Amino acid sequence: MPGNLRDFRGGHPRKRYVAPASRSISGIPPIRRDLIKRHLYMVPNSIVVSRGCPHTRDFCYKEAFFAGGNSFYVQAIDEALAEIARLPGRHLYFLDDHLFGNPKFAEMLFDGMK
Repeated sequence: MPGNLRDFRGGHPRKRYVAPASRSISGIPPIRRDLIKRHLYMVPNSIVVSRGCPHTRDFCYKEAFFAGGNSFYVQAIDEALAEIARLPGRHLYFLDDHLFGNPKFAEMLFDGMK
């Protein structure tokens, strides 16, 4: 359980929590797709396998948001492929801003999808 929830449940939340500079989407629990009302979505089989932006531009809001840390990170290949394998049907839509931001990751992902 994350520290902020543990503190809240214990009745002694701190005034401020600071996220670690190192971010990751590896090891996050699988999406509860059974809770999604698929008929309400044009593309219900949509996923995100990367977060942030691989480019460093001082005018970009993502650089300010992720100041002091890694602003681009990808899901573990095995986890991404497992999520894709759980999807029903044959259609898939990636919602990533920069799916090809890490070319090696993208190559491994698409090789695994073959």
